[in-house]
Amino acid sequence: MKIVSCYSIFLIFNLVFLSKSVTITNIINGVEHKIGSALGFQVSSSSNMNCFYETIESGNILSISLNVVNMESTNIQFRVTSPSASFSEWYKGIQYAVYDGIAEESGDYEVCTLAYVGTQPVTLALTILSYSSTKLNEENTLKQPPNPSEILSERINTISGKIFQIYANTRLSNLMIKKDEKVQESNLNYLNTSTIIQTCFIIFCSMTQVYAIKKLFEVNSRKVRI
Repeated sequence: MKIVSCYSIFLIFNLVFLSKSVTITNIINGVEHKIGSALGFQVSSSSNMNCFYETIESGNILSISLNVVNMESTNIQFRVTSPSASFSEWYKGIQYAVYDGIAEESGDYEVCTLAYVGTQPVTLALTILSYSSTKLNEENTLKQPPNPSEILSERINTISGKIFQIYANTRLSNLMIKKDEKVQESNLNYLNTSTIIQTCFIIFCSMTQVYAIKKLFEVNSRKVRI
């Protein structure tokens, strides 16, 4: 989803580490407006449905995406429900699912997620964005005709916003997979220890068998009679 960039508008990403979420806001002429949230969470069962709520204004552009972070080829889906429940639809995908539309009502929209879970929990990243293109267009009309320096400034702001978004998503993904990396490291240490013990046991058994067979076929010259 493309966010219109206008003069004196830039994006601020507040990282909330305790809840593993990112709050996305923008500032227009010194006034801060929330335009969305990015959430990270784990699903341990295919029947486990997680629901989240976001306050959306009528007429706003609404974009929702759901991504799988820690594995590939996973079936996922999410449901978007309007405040009055007059709109309620499921959106499905493999590894990635997305919805783009216009909010017809004002209020708390419900987003519920489901994922197919195999042998290990699935880590999901949910992003909900909502903004008013009308307000951004009105802000553009208040500007004087742009000059080359203003055009360059706009492009720099756009690039900066995208860089911040990439950083926020990367940071969120690192937070979500950090726990998985620790578990994998612990499993690797356990596997290495088990392999060493098993190897030592096999070597000991082999040496014992060789010694027993050697003793079995050993000829004692003192006992040999002609």
